[in-house]
Amino acid sequence: MLITKDEIIEKLDLIPPMPETVKNTINYLKAGELQKAADMADNDIVLKQKISKIVNSAYFGFSREVTQTRQMFSVMGVEMAKSVVLSYMVELLKPK
Repeated sequence: MLITKDEIIEKLDLIPPMPETVKNTINYLKAGELQKAADMADNDIVLKQKISKIVNSAYFGFSREVTQTRQMFSVMGVEMAKSVVLSYMVELLKPK
């Protein structure tokens, strides 16, 4: 069974727009601007919470909680930060 062009357009219309904060964070990470990406991500409470959960997990083993977004991004590094932000972006763009 083939999907019609109208059905495809209907499905695409269900995809919500990506928040500017996430878009800018990704762009800064692609440019290697870790601190600017962290400052941008600081404006998205859910993204910051996801990053905090990862950085403060047993994987990193810090004795004290890391609370500053810039520190969290520095701990993760560019590549891991990109992965986390991209997975968050995919989660946001899932059709409801």
